[in-house]
Amino acid sequence: MKVRELDMVLDQIPCTHILVGGDVNTKSPLWGPDIQCHRSLEEAQPLVDLIIKHRLNLWNQPDSPPTFETTNGRSWIDITAASVTLDRYAQSWKVIQDTLSDHNYLAFTLGQIATRCVYPRFWLNKNRAFKVANTISSKYSNISDLVDKIQDRAQLDEFVQEFTQAIQTACTTRKTANTQEHRRVPWWDDELTVLRKQVRHDRRRFQRSKNPNERMVRRATFCKSRAIYRRKLLEKKNQSWLRFCERVSRINV
Repeated sequence: MKVRELDMVLDQIPCTHILVGGDVNTKSPLWGPDIQCHRSLEEAQPLVDLIIKHRLNLWNQPDSPPTFETTNGRSWIDITAASVTLDRYAQSWKVIQDTLSDHNYLAFTLGQIATRCVYPRFWLNKNRAFKVANTISSKYSNISDLVDKIQDRAQLDEFVQEFTQAIQTACTTRKTANTQEHRRVPWWDDELTVLRKQVRHDRRRFQRSKNPNERMVRRATFCKSRAIYRRKLLEKKNQSWLRFCERVSRINV
């Protein structure tokens, strides 16, 4: 399955508990050590964007054994990722190397989970509600004729489902258009998003550690990634401010 197809599937899942795993055939420091191989980091960018978009947390440990091993080499190309609501129930994650396959097993343990499905809800002010109503009115201007043609329960169910989907689509479209009007800060970019994701990943690994020695090492890793993120954040802010000052100076000249 391609990343784009997986993205479409995740968009259609109403449940809050999502678990994704498999062979992604790409490398990234988010799920494995940064080693030299024929794969480039750019190949993993679409998958990283998907993980960020759907707010998934990676369970892979960068210091774990390789997930793929052959006589020609080894790599870390298999991942396990889960939604935030499911991540809190994760008790363990490990790579099992005693297998008959080139791909090692990824084993994890979950605690007791309370399942719950979430259906879309839209909060519309009067202006947005009016626009949604106009959209539906234009699409179903002949709704009386459509209703009169319904002859049995199956046709009624089909019409209700189609009509409900049209309303949800109209609400989602209006919500997206409204959200795009509120742009994020100009200095934020994909690099900062990836760094922030790495910091959160390292912090979770540190907080889950039980062994004192392991906890000390993971705390150092977390502090290092947090320092890199903060330094880059300050750098982006300063660069953005300097560019703004230069533009203002040129205008006032």
